[in-house]
Amino acid sequence: MNTNVEKPTADLATGKKKKRTLMEMAQALKTKRPPQVQTPPSPKATETKEEEKAPGASVRKKKARKPYSRTPVQIPEKYTIEYKRLGLLRHFLTKYGKIRPRRVSRIPLKQQRQVAKAIRRARATGLIPCDMQAKNS
Repeated sequence: MNTNVEKPTADLATGKKKKRTLMEMAQALKTKRPPQVQTPPSPKATETKEEEKAPGASVRKKKARKPYSRTPVQIPEKYTIEYKRLGLLRHFLTKYGKIRPRRVSRIPLKQQRQVAKAIRRARATGLIPCDMQAKNS
């Protein structure tokens, strides 16, 4: 590795650029001053910062997100998920005929896939209409 590569830097006293080698830059990094410890601001300093804020400006706090911890409700094994079981499939449809999402129907992922597949088959065979109208009630 060539350590004599020169990089231009500015001389602060004269304002002219001078070239430094990599060795000089490494030594400068080693002799760098340690970071200064920051002292906490005085109460007077914080008061002036609060006064600088625009009137009516408020600080918003983020709400903590509620963890998703619903336990899934399984469809019993005696009810096989088939496209012919319209009574079972209607529980997983909205009034507009859309398939309910898993977080609403609260069934496991595997059963949600089976239900969605069965609903699509029932629509294809014509057992369930593809577009349902909202009931006027």
